[in-house]
Parts: sequence; structure tokens; C-alpha cells
Amino acid sequence: MAELPLIARNYSQFALMVPGVSPGEGFNARGTGIDTLVDMSVNGNASNQNLWTIDGVNNVDVGSNRTLLVYPSIDSIQEFRVERNSFSAEFGQAQGAVINLITKGGSNQFHGTLFEFFRNDALNATDFLLNKGGQPKGELNYNNYGFNFNGPIKKNKAFFFWSEEWRRERRAYALSARVPTAAEKLGDFSGLLTDPLPDDPNTCRPDPNDPTLINCDPFPGNRIPANRLSPVGLALLRVYPDPNNPTDPTGAKTGSQRQSNRLALGRI
Repeated sequence: MAELPLIARNYSQFALMVPGVSPGEGFNARGTGIDTLVDMSVNGNASNQNLWTIDGVNNVDVGSNRTLLVYPSIDSIQEFRVERNSFSAEFGQAQGAVINLITKGGSNQFHGTLFEFFRNDALNATDFLLNKGGQPKGELNYNNYGFNFNGPIKKNKAFFFWSEEWRRERRAYALSARVPTAAEKLGDFSGLLTDPLPDDPNTCRPDPNDPTLINCDPFPGNRIPANRLSPVGLALLRVYPDPNNPTDPTGAKTGSQRQSNRLALGRI
């Protein structure tokens, strides 16, 4: 388990290695929160009919049966098991599979580990669309670090295990879309009207047309008169960036996604 490459160190990916398991369209193993979906079909059953447990306790959000409540650190997992059929009497309510993990519990000797995984934009290439639009490289600062410590409380009698893990992610993502040109923001659509006439004569052309005319005739020269422009519409259009792609009116820019969380697990 420690050597397998896992995106965001999410233990749900272990189940994908078992024969007969297919991830669903919504499967997402990047996060460790209740917004992370664990859709997977086991032996052809519905993807929300699996039972996930931790030390035998139900770990499924019963509102959707598609998300988990707790994501223990990979370093705190002792055993991972997927039961696909012929369940024993202790398991119920699952038509697909029973996925159970056992957490570590300590021993007669003290043990501990420290770890960190990181990604950084200094090691990445620039996104293709951002590069084409002359935009800077998107930010990426991902640090996943933690520790665990375990040992005896009283030898041969009682033991403890403690694990903590932090994740700090600052990730930019590329946005690319057709945006209005500077002329179009002022009602001038004369420069980009190559759409053919519709086959149905009762259908208006896709270019700007005068709504006061019965036949949906376009404005003269495909320019909307200044006195017909809405002040509110003009104000909203100022929110759109101008195109930054020299070959077509496409705008590319970066958005920002920030995530910080901490996972803690204790067992006696």
C-alpha cells in the first residue's frame, strides 16, 4: 500500500485493482472530503451499492451512498480488503462489494514515520491554451505532509497509534472560452459573421437582428445603433476580458483553487 502511486493519497483507489471493478463516470480520487465521489461498479452492480467500512464501522454517507465520511491517512492503514461475493453473515446492505480497511494499532516497540509529497509549478510546463494566449504559467503549490507515532502504553496489554496528515494545495486551472471582441462590446458585429442562413425561412439568422422587425432582419451593417444598447448590458460586458489569442477571439486565463485540510487518527 505504501509503494503504490496514488493521486492525493486517497485509499479508495486500492479497490480499482481488484478484478471486476470498474470506476464510474463520477469517480474522483483527488480529494479527501465528502465532495469526493467513489462511484465504482463491482461485478456489474450499481456504483452506489457498495459498503465501505473502517474497522468494521460503516464509512458511507448514507444520503447518497456515493461519498465517504472519513479518509484515513495511507500510513495508518494496516490491511485493506475487498469482498466481492459470498459475503459472511456479518456483512449486510451491500449488493456490490464490501470494502473494509483495518487501521494500525501499535505494538510493544515504539515506531514512527515522517513524510512529505510535493508538486510545484517550477517543475511543470505551461498549459497549452495559456501559452497560446500569452498568459503566464498557472500556480501550483501542493504539499502533503504528516507523521505517525505508535508504541506500548503497557507492554503486552495496551497500545496506541497516532497519525496526522496535512494537505495544502494552491492550484490554478486554465479557462478558455469565446469572448466578445472590443468592437462587439460596443454593438459592432460586422467582423465575425460567417454563419450561413438557416434552412428554415422562419428562423432568424444567428447574427444580431432587430427584434422590432417582423422578419428578423439584421441591423444595417450588422452594427447595433448606440441608442439601442442597454447601459446595464454594457456594464456587464466590461467584466469579460478582451481576446488574447491573435488568431481567433478566444480568451484564456487562469482561475484559482485553494484547499487546506488535516486528517487525524488515534487508536488505543
